[in-house]
Amino acid sequence: MLSKEQHAEFLANAKRELDAGVDVDVLIESMKTNGFTPVDCIRAIIDLVGCSLAEATETIASSPAWRELHRRARGGTAL
Repeated sequence: MLSKEQHAEFLANAKRELDAGVDVDVLIESMKTNGFTPVDCIRAIIDLVGCSLAEATETIASSPAWRELHRRARGGTAL
């Protein structure tokens, strides 16, 4: 888990990467790798992209990084 300072620094870097054209799925994978929970990722996407809660939730749910979580929630199996 990141400290508040590390979290803020990570998001600042992610914003620069997003502005430079890095795909949001790459950023989500990086968030997951760095200890962000799905809820943390949703909050970050809202901050980074300026979208609604529903849009951020869908973005995270459909991202490759969290796909296995989405499958398990629906009763499916992960690949």
